Amino acid sequence: MSRFASLMLDAETARAAAPLGNAERGGACSMGEAGGGGAGARVSRRRLLGGVAGLAAPTILPSGIIGAGVLGAGVIGPGRRARAEEAPVVLRFGHAAPSTFPLHYRLIEAAGQIALKSEGRVKLQLFADSLLGSPIGLLAQTRAGTLDGAALSNQTLATDLSSMALPYLGFAWGNYADLWKAMDGAFGAFLVQQMAERLGLIAVPFCTDFGFRQITTWNKTITTAADLAGLRIRTPAEGPFVQVLQALGALPVTFSLQDTQQALATHAADGEQGLLALVKEAKLYDVQNRCALTNHIWDGHWIVFSAKTWQKLPAATRDLVRQAMVDAIMLQRQDSVQDERGIRALLEKHGMIFNAVDLGSFRAALRKSGYYTAWRGRVNAEAWSMLEKFTGPLAS
Repeated sequence: MSRFASLMLDAETARAAAPLGNAERGGACSMGEAGGGGAGARVSRRRLLGGVAGLAAPTILPSGIIGAGVLGAGVIGPGRRARAEEAPVVLRFGHAAPSTFPLHYRLIEAAGQIALKSEGRVKLQLFADSLLGSPIGLLAQTRAGTLDGAALSNQTLATDLSSMALPYLGFAWGNYADLWKAMDGAFGAFLVQQMAERLGLIAVPFCTDFGFRQITTWNKTITTAADLAGLRIRTPAEGPFVQVLQALGALPVTFSLQDTQQALATHAADGEQGLLALVKEAKLYDVQNRCALTNHIWDGHWIVFSAKTWQKLPAATRDLVRQAMVDAIMLQRQDSVQDERGIRALLEKHGMIFNAVDLGSFRAALRKSGYYTAWRGRVNAEAWSMLEKFTGPLAS
């Protein structure tokens, strides 16, 4: 098994989970076995360092720590020496993604831009691979102000604020156009406001892309909710995934990642749900030849800073940090789309057939089961109303 697949397994067995309103807590990476990089692609060391060519070379510290403060520092001229000698502002920033993932790569670029444009007065020190703790731990530290910032998924944030679970509600979004219209619009702005008011977190007003989850099977095409009835679908044992499958009449079954291929080959499971990156890395295409593009659950990561840290920064520094992070987020989204296309092309070469589904059929089944009604009761009325402005009516 590759290091990537092993990371998926580690994330699956020790993940920050919020099972649709219940503050159930786990360990390392949140929302999916890939660990938080967006489509699961890895970035080579050469690409990582090449991406910041033209800036001063970063200091690569042990175990995924980036001494990003030196990025872009360059040569200090006479007119800048006095300012350079001032003690810089150092912002400690943690996340759970491996240091080879696009998310970390783009954060390094952001750190370089911050150092360059601040003339070395602001340094972003990055800690990847959950070096500072699990996502739940990073959330707690950032809220307390003992950590300056972190990249946190909606699922992780939902452990402390239920409305943050709404972006990964089952079948909430049919496609990326619908998703980004909401997340980059009034719905996302509402969530940003909620994080500030309820959690003491200042969020950059855009979210990264972790990806949609799909359903694969062997010689069974899934186009409507009825097609899932009675099927044994392998899934991580987390509330958001299990509850959606149960509400649709499927039978969720759990196997370790190492055992999943054998379970599918022997038909102990009829299919699986997850990110396409998992299908590729675990070579599930050897035992699965159909993929329904259900887009049934999505998640992404917010770049957040402790309000205690943020309030101490000058307005100009806030603007600089915010813009560098927005640029990083938009580039990470592009990485995710590109990676997803490449993964799908590879899976098609291995004989996998992709098909669209009837979104209305799945929503109707969830509505009939009471899934949406139950969820509406777990969040405040304003949050649910804001969601339905973009999704249309969900609960009956």
